[in-house]
Amino acid sequence: MVNLELQHRVEQFLYNEAQLLDDRQFDDWLALFTEDTEYLAPVISYEEEPRRISASEGFALFDDDHRYLSMRIARLKTEYAHAEQPPSITRHTISNVRVEESDDGFAVRSNFIVFQGRSDASELFFVGERSDVLKPVDNTFQIRRREIIFDQRTLPRTISILF
Repeated sequence: MVNLELQHRVEQFLYNEAQLLDDRQFDDWLALFTEDTEYLAPVISYEEEPRRISASEGFALFDDDHRYLSMRIARLKTEYAHAEQPPSITRHTISNVRVEESDDGFAVRSNFIVFQGRSDASELFFVGERSDVLKPVDNTFQIRRREIIFDQRTLPRTISILF
């Protein structure tokens, strides 16, 4: 277990990050990630027991590095992000934050519910868990790695928002 001050600082960091996404402050959000970051969502197989299928096995909903995240954000600012014209309304809710010290910073697991309201009046909810590796930097953190596990068995064809 970590001390309450560290727990609070990590929670506030994650809540601030969620607010940046909801406010569409994507450049500020990207600045929270290290240059060597990994941002991935493995596919989940439900054939027998749920198990993660890693990107190294050739399957991932997304497996991005910092450069690719930069390109995704740049595209969101153009008219070429058709799924985001007009932009979605999102609300990121983060809960059940668990923090452990690790060799390369802090291992943080949290649950999320993300609401997405789209211009065609459709509404989506994404539910799952994030596993982050946070690197201490000055008096805050940077995200070194984020793995997103969606609880839904069926996801929309296009996921145009960030988690």
